[in-house]
Formats: sequence, C-alpha cells, structure tokens
Amino acid sequence: MSWQDLSGTHCDAQGCVLDFGDSHAEKQTALAGELVCAPLDLAIIDVSGADAMQLLQGQLTCDVKEVSDTQSRLGAWCTPKGRITVLFRLYKQGDSYRLIVPQFQLEYCLKRLQMFVFRSDVTLKGLDAKVVGYSGLDLDLSTDEVKSQDNGLYIRLAGSRLFYCVSPAESAWQQNDAKAIGTQAWQLLTIEAGLSQISEPTVDAFIPQMLHLPALNAVSFTKGCYTGQEVVARTHYLGKVKRQLYRAHSQGACPAAGAELFSTEDTRGQSAGLVVQAQAHPDGGCRLLLVAQDKLITADAVRLHSSEGDSLNILDLPYNTEAS
Repeated sequence: MSWQDLSGTHCDAQGCVLDFGDSHAEKQTALAGELVCAPLDLAIIDVSGADAMQLLQGQLTCDVKEVSDTQSRLGAWCTPKGRITVLFRLYKQGDSYRLIVPQFQLEYCLKRLQMFVFRSDVTLKGLDAKVVGYSGLDLDLSTDEVKSQDNGLYIRLAGSRLFYCVSPAESAWQQNDAKAIGTQAWQLLTIEAGLSQISEPTVDAFIPQMLHLPALNAVSFTKGCYTGQEVVARTHYLGKVKRQLYRAHSQGACPAAGAELFSTEDTRGQSAGLVVQAQAHPDGGCRLLLVAQDKLITADAVRLHSSEGDSLNILDLPYNTEAS
C-alpha cells in the first residue's frame, strides 16, 4: 500500500506526505521518543564506474575515500563561490556510490554531474528506491554508520537517534512496527537534532561553516580541490564566519524557510539572517533552525517577521559546533 492511499493523509502539490491526518499528535509521538517512521521526499542517484570516486571527490565537500559499505557521509555540493546548492547523504553499495538528495533537486543533480563526466568511466542514473526516516529505532549503529538488513539498508544520521532506511519496497514505511508520521513531524525531529535541510528558497544561501557542516564530518580540509574549496578552506584557516546556525523557539507564528530575520538595532530593515526551516511545536509556538549574525544573537536583537516582531529563545544544539 502506498502512504498516499491512507485515509486522512495530507500531501503537498508534489505528493509528499505532510501528515497522516493529525500533525499535532504525530509531533507529540515523535518527540516522546516512540518508534516512528516517515516517508521522505528524497531521491537516490547511483554513480558507478571506474572513475566514480574521482568524479565525486572533485565536486563534494566530504572525503569520498572515507565512504564504504559501512560508512556514509553527510556532505555539500557547492558553487565556485562556496555556497551550498545541495545537501546530501553519500553511501556506497557494492561498486556504486549513491547520493541521497532532495527529490526537487534530482534532475538538476543528474544534469550537473553529467557535465563533469566527459570521457570518464562513469554512469549516472536515478534509482527507483524509497527513503524512509526512522526515529527511536533500536539499532546499534554509530553516527554515519551503515548496516544492511533483510528489509533495507540503514544509515545513522549525525548527532541524533534518526536513521534513513533505503528500500526498494513501496511498503518500506510499514516495516519495524513503527507509527507513521508525516514530513512535518520528521522535520521537527531534524530541527531538534540541529540537522539542516536545503529547500528551494535557501539554495545557494549558505556556506558550509554557517550550517556547522565541519562539526558534522561533512567537510574535509585535507582531501584536496573540489568545487568551492578555495572559499571554504579560506574561511576555515583565515577567517571566522559572522553568521552561523542556531536552534531557537518562538511563541509566534512559524515563518517559511528562507524568510528573512530582522534586527532591533537596524532601522534600515536590512536582513539579520535567514530561516533554514521551521515547524510548529505541539506544546505551542515554533521551533526553528536559523542562520543569523552572532553579534545580534548575543545582543538578543534578532526578530521574526519585522524589527518589532517575535523574539527568539536560543536553544543549545545537540553537538559540539567547534569540532572539525
């Protein structure tokens, strides 16, 4: 059975399941630590051939040489100016590398990767497989570790109790006796875990350090050149980013991803940062991941919607942001 066929399911225009009838209850269940699963709007690209590793190594921020049948990596694909276009999860299965990317970026990724193939021995294709998100799964895996089981391939996400399950079965989401949740509840879990997602409004908006990707083992500073490497490395060795990722709570209405933040100290209305993602919290208010100017966060001067808008309560991230 497809998840879209269940009674009461709410989907967006692309068919992504927002909730199964009660987003509030699904979020409560997920935050309580119960075993839940979510059908995710993600796609998988298979990259195979003798030159596959070399091709990816020259494009991605993570060290592809560290990826194996048992180790995955979070990573970014950047513009030459170091801005993140795609956030992905890279793993290996057999002789193929596989990229888990947002569904809306599948065709873009295939076309852009093909531009760099030239005469290399590389074959690219999208896979007909499902990616399901799990929380609360009793599976002994360390961060980034991969384990293949009879009902799918499981990947532990960074700094959290969250997993991906990759399965060819349409019914993959019905496995493990988990309660189904929609992508709204899943996104709340990723916000609590401090794991950013790039959506259409935030493509090319951030450099890796702004999202703490070095702390999540998603950037290698020793692997050599890749697209955007010069800017990312210069920021790491010579500079300090003035904007970075924060987890926050607001009692007001949830802004959209990509919404601008405002400062009480700036009467000109200039942007103080951007919302990465936001979800209503079942206990009231809104949980957010946002990128904002450090000095304004320190001064409690960042507001939502306008310079006189809702204030923010800054919360700790569940990992060491200084790691690299």
